[in-house]
Amino acid sequence: MTDGQLCRRALDGAQVVYHLAARISVGWDPPGPVEAVNLGGTSNVVEACLACGVERLVHFSSIHAFSADPVGGVIEESRPLAENQPHTLIYDRTKAEGERKVAAAVARGLDAVIVNPSSVIGPYDFAPSAMGEVLLDLFMAASGAGGRSGL
Repeated sequence: MTDGQLCRRALDGAQVVYHLAARISVGWDPPGPVEAVNLGGTSNVVEACLACGVERLVHFSSIHAFSADPVGGVIEESRPLAENQPHTLIYDRTKAEGERKVAAAVARGLDAVIVNPSSVIGPYDFAPSAMGEVLLDLFMAASGAGGRSGL
């Protein structure tokens, strides 16, 4: 992701690219690693797609790319993207900036769609994550086994 040349080689000959790579941060982490992947990596993918003639980019962003204001309101696509303000987390800002990079590439001819999931869970959710715990608790409640505390 962070190496533009490798990204271009990896996408050479691809027709459709699904871009899900991101550095997740839900706290006040230093910006360096998060920006390197979420901004630099997205820029590399976008440029590689354009250079390689990729027919469609499916960019997985995040619900966090949208502004948190107004708090408590429904978060949908009509909300503005998060801005670089003192209260904005680095993850939120970088996901919004990544979307702006994709939109700029669309203006240059890239066919792309942006998806804003609230959570992505994969096969390596090993802790489990906070969302993984929610899903396990829902499963346990639905199966009549109660909470996970009895496991």
